[in-house]
Amino acid sequence: MSIKKKGSGCFSRRAPEERRSSILAAARDILQARNFHDIKMENIAVQAGVAKGTLYLYFPTKEKLFQSLAKEMGQKIFQEWQSIWEKTSPGEERLKALIFSQLKFFDENKGLFLQVFQGNLPANAMGGLKKKSELIRAVIDMMAKAIEEGVHLQLFRPCESLHTAVALFGLIRGFVFARILCDIPYQLTDQTDFIWDVFLNGAKK
Repeated sequence: MSIKKKGSGCFSRRAPEERRSSILAAARDILQARNFHDIKMENIAVQAGVAKGTLYLYFPTKEKLFQSLAKEMGQKIFQEWQSIWEKTSPGEERLKALIFSQLKFFDENKGLFLQVFQGNLPANAMGGLKKKSELIRAVIDMMAKAIEEGVHLQLFRPCESLHTAVALFGLIRGFVFARILCDIPYQLTDQTDFIWDVFLNGAKK
């Protein structure tokens, strides 16, 4: 029985979109463990199982590749938030699901975001500040709307929903920063109930 070696014939059977997704997944996995500046395009090609020349057909530069990765990650998390909005009940269930999804996002990408926080990634390589600020504003607005719903249903006390959402966002990011930058040993998603309790009840006896 002959064994088919990896080569152009093997690669050609994969649909272009599948090949592109494999490249982006490989780039994400490698960035979790290696400094951006140490990553070479051939490293990504090997991990993705494509020829180096094929990789350049999809992404002419490393910066373009990681810009596409950032865009895809942003689209996926935004789609997840929209799905949460459609599938959860107003009030506690919806707001807790939005908290959990943010913690899960950072749990799954700790190595990548450590490099972001440490300044190892050029701004243009991960989409730039404008794209990040748009995504942050989107989740704050979603949480504010969920808080407004809870107030309307008399599940929460009357409050300024946008400011309350900003405070909740800060609480979530505090846990994220402590986990990623200070390496405090906890699973981020395991802190959902604690964050919810502090947000809802505070620390006062």
